[in-house]
Amino acid sequence: MESKRLLFVADFPSVQQGKDFSQTLVQIPPSPHCEVCVIVPVRNEAQMLAATLTALIHQVDLQGQLLDPRRYEIILLANNCSDESAAIARSFAQEHPDIALHVVEKTLPPGQAYIGRVRQILMDEAYRRLCSLGRTRGVIASTDGDSQVSPTWIAANLYEINCGADAVGGRILVERTGRADLHPYARACYLREVGYRYLITELETYLDPDPDDRFPRHYQHYGASLASRGDKRL
Repeated sequence: MESKRLLFVADFPSVQQGKDFSQTLVQIPPSPHCEVCVIVPVRNEAQMLAATLTALIHQVDLQGQLLDPRRYEIILLANNCSDESAAIARSFAQEHPDIALHVVEKTLPPGQAYIGRVRQILMDEAYRRLCSLGRTRGVIASTDGDSQVSPTWIAANLYEINCGADAVGGRILVERTGRADLHPYARACYLREVGYRYLITELETYLDPDPDDRFPRHYQHYGASLASRGDKRL
């Protein structure tokens, strides 16, 4: 996954039990073909949001063929925004009616206006929608409003989960042009940090190997590229 920058919705007890739901963010029912709910928490991302959404609508399968847009939907929650993020997302949805892009705008109280809570609200809504289709093991895939996923991002996450993974963390990179714009010292610090974390990951493998996440592997498991089965969401 690549990005121009370094690059789990309300906490309903009934949702945690997977039986009943007390709140709905999106009223339009999902397509019966939907296998993946992509969630995008957004707060003041006007500068990058169009690029984020463009990457999501140009998804291909692992053979490079265009992914059937009916197989996934996008739920974007613009929370506590003071810019044009929500308007940009709504305009984008109107320009691409073949893509199921649901834009929700909310102002959360201060105690809930943080990324972990917002992502949780989105994940619960995504799971509710998958359950409405009888797909409790459907996939919830998370990215951020300032990130650009790779063209095979959805397909690769689906592949790993269909192979038995409960959750998948994707690599997060700084776009090459972004690295080139960095001050030489900042660029060196970034590359040293990446190398250092890879060495820690290799050492962890020697000391306490994980049979389900063998080396060579990356070290990143962040919300900008994180997918899980709906019934295994955090």
